[in-house]
Amino acid sequence: MARTSVRVGSAVLVAVMSMLVSPPGARGAAVAKGNPSTHSKFVDDEEFRTTVSRLGISRRWRIPKSDPRKLLGSIEIRSTAATPTTEYLTEGIPTTSLQSIHFSPASIPVQAAAGLARMTVTVPPNGSTTVRYVARLVKQPKDNAKKRMPVVRTEMLDAVTNAQATPDDIANASWNARYLGKIQLDSRIGSTGVTFNTSDVGVPHDASISLKPELDGCAVPSRGCAFSATESFFGTPPKLARLVPSGTTLTADSTVDVSTREDGAFNCQGTPVPSRKVRAWTIEPTHAKLDPSGWHVTEMHYHVVEDASADPIRLGNYQCFAAEGHSEYSGVLTG
Repeated sequence: MARTSVRVGSAVLVAVMSMLVSPPGARGAAVAKGNPSTHSKFVDDEEFRTTVSRLGISRRWRIPKSDPRKLLGSIEIRSTAATPTTEYLTEGIPTTSLQSIHFSPASIPVQAAAGLARMTVTVPPNGSTTVRYVARLVKQPKDNAKKRMPVVRTEMLDAVTNAQATPDDIANASWNARYLGKIQLDSRIGSTGVTFNTSDVGVPHDASISLKPELDGCAVPSRGCAFSATESFFGTPPKLARLVPSGTTLTADSTVDVSTREDGAFNCQGTPVPSRKVRAWTIEPTHAKLDPSGWHVTEMHYHVVEDASADPIRLGNYQCFAAEGHSEYSGVLTG
């Protein structure tokens, strides 16, 4: 038997974890249902979800009819992968109904506060890991298990729906397939003799970016996940094609030689000059939303630095000096 404690409010409570009933073995779409048997000693509720990383999560809650102040919870995480899989979980727990809560096994640290329990679980290859807890509920007049279960489940669902992401939550959030928003040119400067049209500085434009994980089920940059990517903002090369992880952010850089004005080459007396253009993308997650399958990035900050250059050129009797230009773009996209 494992011994662990979690702080609730200002008190630290310690209890010996009792063995709970194993979670259900059913697999399929999300399920949430009550106890089907009127002769059972418990009122039950259960749910099944699949995470973005293809782990199956079976959740089960039980309240003994003999003790409506006790909530027994189990979270079974199952993997079919050939290698160990680590998953960051944020579970809804009772809020106003909660007096104390104790998790097992002690080898999995749990942080519990404000209706949420956060933990990192490693699942063995083609196996499962189960986290269990016993919650002691506050006393209610004329209490019974049938009345208590929908109340605590509503509190848990509301805690998940209203969860505010911490930096750790955002770092462990998966990315969605598409984001929409506004992007603008923030600044553009050139070397001596180079002039730009700056009328577009500060003007926001509709933009989108689409992401596809390179590995199925790998959509969290902090876990080393990369994405193929396309965007609508830039109409000239170099174009965005792939984003790679750098900590919690996604980055890309690309270089291209351009020779036409349509592709953004410099020009000397109206004649395009062979130019080089480098773009560097940095995309940072800024907000995330929690649902029963996990955290998902819902807002990102987009930033691009563009540097262009051209060698000096002589056109007849006219000499154009070497040219350089530096531009920066930014925006906020949601999805």
